Amino acid sequence: MAHDIFDIFRKRFDFAYGLLEKAVELTPDALWEKRIGGFYYWQQLVHTYGVIDSFCKEADAPPTQTRYSADIIRLVKDGETVPTKADVLDLARQMSATAHAYFERLTAEDLFAINSGRTQRMGHDVTHLEALITLVAHGMYHVGICSMELRDLGINDLP
Repeated sequence: MAHDIFDIFRKRFDFAYGLLEKAVELTPDALWEKRIGGFYYWQQLVHTYGVIDSFCKEADAPPTQTRYSADIIRLVKDGETVPTKADVLDLARQMSATAHAYFERLTAEDLFAINSGRTQRMGHDVTHLEALITLVAHGMYHVGICSMELRDLGINDLP
């Protein structure tokens, strides 16, 4: 079976963001509301899933989710209402569907074209290829943060 580049990105995305879902499930309550890196642990997860729109949506497209403000998702301010783990897992599924739709609509010819949404949000030109690479890297970065915190508690179930 032939694989295209989007299959590869989809697999890498599913791996990284699947590990984040596992992190949600493994997180003890005491860690859920702990501050790490200046923000609550749960907010790191909401951020990681919430910013998927910034990689996958066109300029001026409405957000996929509306529960969390842009300031909470961008880690500009503290979240005031603590979501449940089920809430974050719902967000994960919702935003993963957005990423999958992005993978499906792109063609090889789009890879070096400008991603209008990411370009608008970043303030400089960003291609779809750069957005795809950064989307996966961003997820893995946050897997590392969650894994480190869980390992400090003796929970070694994430890579």
